[in-house]
Amino acid sequence: MKVRIRGGMVRSTLALLPPIAAFILQWTSWSAIRPYAWFLFYPAVFFSSWIGGLRSGLFATVLSAALVWWFFIPPEHSFLSKGPQSVLSAAMFIGMGVLFSVFNDRLRKANTRTVAALAEADAAKAQLETRVRERTAELGEREQRLASIYDTTADVIFHLQVEEGGFFRFISVNNAFLTTTGLTRQQIVGHRVDDIIPEPALTLVLGKYRESIRDRKIVRWEETSQYPAGRLTGEVSVAPVFDDGGHCTHLVGAVHDVTARKRAEERFRMVVESAPNAMVMVDGHGKIVLVNAEAEKLFGYARGEMIGQPVELLVPENCRPMHEKYRAGFFSDRQVRPMAGRELTARRKDGRVIDVEIGLNTIETEEGRMVLSVIVDVSERKKAEQDIRDAEMRYRTTLDHMLEGCQIVGHDWRYLYLNDVAAAQGRRLKHDLIGHTMMEIYPGIDSTELFVHLRRCMEERIPHSMENEFSFPDGSKGWFQLNIEPVPEGAFILSKDITEEKRLAGELKKHREHLEDLVKERTGQLEAANKELEAFSYSVSHDLRAPLRAIDGFSRLLVQRYGDGLDAEAQRLLNVVRSSTVQMGDLIDDLLTFSRISRAEMTTTAIDMTALANAVVSEAAQAHAGRSVAVTVHRLPTINGDLSMMRQVFANLLSNAFKFTSRQPEPEVTVGCRVQGTETAFFVKDNGAGFDMQYANKLFGVFQRLHTRAEFDGTGVGLAIVQRIIAKHGGRVWAEGKVNEGATFFFSLPTQ
Repeated sequence: MKVRIRGGMVRSTLALLPPIAAFILQWTSWSAIRPYAWFLFYPAVFFSSWIGGLRSGLFATVLSAALVWWFFIPPEHSFLSKGPQSVLSAAMFIGMGVLFSVFNDRLRKANTRTVAALAEADAAKAQLETRVRERTAELGEREQRLASIYDTTADVIFHLQVEEGGFFRFISVNNAFLTTTGLTRQQIVGHRVDDIIPEPALTLVLGKYRESIRDRKIVRWEETSQYPAGRLTGEVSVAPVFDDGGHCTHLVGAVHDVTARKRAEERFRMVVESAPNAMVMVDGHGKIVLVNAEAEKLFGYARGEMIGQPVELLVPENCRPMHEKYRAGFFSDRQVRPMAGRELTARRKDGRVIDVEIGLNTIETEEGRMVLSVIVDVSERKKAEQDIRDAEMRYRTTLDHMLEGCQIVGHDWRYLYLNDVAAAQGRRLKHDLIGHTMMEIYPGIDSTELFVHLRRCMEERIPHSMENEFSFPDGSKGWFQLNIEPVPEGAFILSKDITEEKRLAGELKKHREHLEDLVKERTGQLEAANKELEAFSYSVSHDLRAPLRAIDGFSRLLVQRYGDGLDAEAQRLLNVVRSSTVQMGDLIDDLLTFSRISRAEMTTTAIDMTALANAVVSEAAQAHAGRSVAVTVHRLPTINGDLSMMRQVFANLLSNAFKFTSRQPEPEVTVGCRVQGTETAFFVKDNGAGFDMQYANKLFGVFQRLHTRAEFDGTGVGLAIVQRIIAKHGGRVWAEGKVNEGATFFFSLPTQ
């Protein structure tokens, strides 16, 4: 800025010199040039404006006009009017001065612009030359780089010449082409495409080349070919090259080897297909691109019905708008997200909505970012969880209403739960216990036996049952039956107030001790009575048998000696007497047997019930040798019992079966068994006379008979003996029957 101002002042000063020089020259030579007063000042003004510009020219014009008007136009030394001719000449001079100033100013500016333009042109020329040199060098480097890239790139690049007749000939290939195919450059360059590329890929390739030329565009496709180096799968693209006449002269192509990727994709598809859970892959546009068989099963769609469809197809309709927003967020975040903790649902083809758990993982592919979803149907788990919650609520309700006390103590010994009964047993309020430790509520409890078992249950998860005496603050005591069980929260205590039971047990103990004394006394009396009974039985067996033998003997002598002199009625009466004595003898024998069984000691051994039944059947058959009875003995288990007693049971039951089938034209008897819970029931079944079930309760009583002796002989003691024997073995007896359709007699023994 200072240089520019200083240069302007110099030019303005120099611009004053021409008018001054013209004045001095005209002053000295005025006499010679008079009356041409303006002659020297015209060039002075011209040069002043040329030197200083517009302002300097105007100043020089005014200065020159003033000097001439004052000094050289008469009257001299005065500015008064000097005539019209002088005024006209002055006006003409001033006008010319202005013209000179404007002209020179514009001329000077034009020169300045021209100089600047020339300078700029020179600079631009120099810059252009520099850029040309740089561009030339850059193009050379680029050409070298392209050549290097052409030969070193991993992708296959080839250059084809388009020939007449629709043929294509290789004119250049890069090294990747040779490596990938296993061919040499001599085998490729100069040869036609149909000599290099095998069928069936050749037909596809030629069609794509012609499509590229016809549509004047780059064409892309995927191609698989077999070469000496192996099978190649590549993504191919070709671009046509046209001359000035619009004719295609060349094709430039590239092949990106995707063989490894295809194998990886195939392995990936196999992994996805064999996955045990449903898997769905979605692209960046929300379209389904891959599903597996489990997804078809889960959603009910065929694979073709899902591929290409928006993923919202699998989302309930009311959730679809929000799902689109979430989907955009998933694609912007690369993290794996299981989406657990959120209630998620999916929609099947049939419209049914199911509960699912989804894991999302973003996968970067050449087609862009994909999201792989792993979907697990948790409907059953949700239902099970709800069932558990319902069950817990039911259990809690059950605990609240139980008659026993229920309490849960946490691992930190704090009360987590009590029902009203437990609080009442402790004589506390529930809100005074919940959240407090046992040591706070019951100081010193940690030194008791109860606490030892609680700690063991808490730490070793071992349950325990015990009776515990508890002392209350008022000095009273209570007894409680405690069952301590480990639970996830800590320990569960089920308490039952047995204070009253303990009191009653104490009283019962006293009564029991008194009763034991009475029993000992009564036992002694009973033993004495039994001895007397045995003596009486022995006496009866001898004292009664002697008269019976006498009656029977004398009756027989009467028949033998005086039978011919007796009429028929007398003989009948004697036979009745003899028959009655025999029956009386049998009755005495049965009563003695019944009495002995009550007192007899059992000798327990393993008894083969099948063999025993068969032996007794043989004895019964011999006793009824004149009859033909069909007897079936099924396989019977071995039991532990008294052999002689069991023989007596089978003997009595089979004897009855043979006896009560005596009027049956085809008598049948079956011996078998069946397992009923914890006991084995043996039975003897016949198709004889049977009985009315309303009298079944009388069958096993002593002297109880449902038939007269005229119908069937017997004493009425046999079934009572059976009942007594089975009772001694810890079993029971019963019978089923129907009149004239047979009867079945059962006896059960505990299962071994």
